[in-house]
Amino acid sequence: MNKARSLTELVLIGNYPPDNQFSMRLYVELLADAMMKQGLRVTVYTPRVYVGRWARSTNKGLGKWLGYVDKYVLFPLKLRELARSASPGTVFQICDHSNAMYANPLRGRPVIVTCHDLLAVRGALGDPDAYCAASRAGRVLQHWILKNLAEIPFAACVSDFTRSDLLRLTKRRSGLSTRTILSPANCHFQSLTTAQATEILRLEGISINQPYILHVGSNLPRKNRVLLFRVLFELREKWPDLIAVFVGSDFSESERAVLERTSSESRVRLLGRVSVRALNALYCGAHAMIFPSFAEGFGWPVLEAQFSGCPVLSGNRTSLPEVLGAGGLLFECDDEIGMASALLELKENAGLREELISRGHQNTLRFRLEPWVQAYLNLYKDCLADNSNGHAA
Repeated sequence: MNKARSLTELVLIGNYPPDNQFSMRLYVELLADAMMKQGLRVTVYTPRVYVGRWARSTNKGLGKWLGYVDKYVLFPLKLRELARSASPGTVFQICDHSNAMYANPLRGRPVIVTCHDLLAVRGALGDPDAYCAASRAGRVLQHWILKNLAEIPFAACVSDFTRSDLLRLTKRRSGLSTRTILSPANCHFQSLTTAQATEILRLEGISINQPYILHVGSNLPRKNRVLLFRVLFELREKWPDLIAVFVGSDFSESERAVLERTSSESRVRLLGRVSVRALNALYCGAHAMIFPSFAEGFGWPVLEAQFSGCPVLSGNRTSLPEVLGAGGLLFECDDEIGMASALLELKENAGLREELISRGHQNTLRFRLEPWVQAYLNLYKDCLADNSNGHAA
């Protein structure tokens, strides 16, 4: 039996920059910084933009296919070169499961993959509860991803829910090679005083002079942002000056249709993407953060809100009960009446509001940086030992 190698270097493999996967970039940056502080040599590699530079957008049409050339033809050549030159104590980490195919050019080297959610894979397999419809090309891509996920020997999942999906869909054995490593907050969020939050928003050019509920996320159907429109409609008489603030993508056509039907246009504010410090201030100033998503692999906004001292009303599906813990209120994802009633109770019952904030802070202790770092260090060492003993895929 070979002697286990010592961990000396970590190679993190990130996403194609034009894909604008902001949360994944933050995850890689957080991991790189944390591991460098542990004394590891850390290098981050992402696919270079070569032929994709000729496209206006790599998210659709011809541009998408040009991006595929950069990601799936040219970048694997770079990875093969890295695999040949890597020192014996190097571990390669594919930081987004959607890039699981990058394990092929690294074959024979210690490789782990971080799995954030398998909703797109489930959608490609025809699961309506994933709320991720797939095109014909998308189905081919997701099947390719799933095949490679099944072959990578070590996987870290950001929640037990995602781990369960991975084990079920790949038919992996439920051993220690597939672990749940709960994500910490991907940025620094903290409780701020009203004066501090107001000043930050002023400096960021954001002025909100009414009580508001907050949503953070995209316009994907599974995010269920329209529920906030319906909540406002329910409260049109009992709380007429309450507004909803959205941080994220522009409204889709279907969202605008619901907005018009509920006559809520004047009570909605869309901010788009904001800075981390502005987002922290928005959480701190909100009456509550509502996150009624139908499907999540983790649900970072829930955790960010709790770190910021913001009460959370969440949907009760997939990973959200797991992440929210006892630090918020769970509802059916179509229960606008229940959420509206809870918002009024929070307004009238200061004790309940303080209790939720306290329970939220207590819940964040499960997501501290230190145990996350140690769990990954343990996984790296086990992956190296397994590879040294000749068990690499």
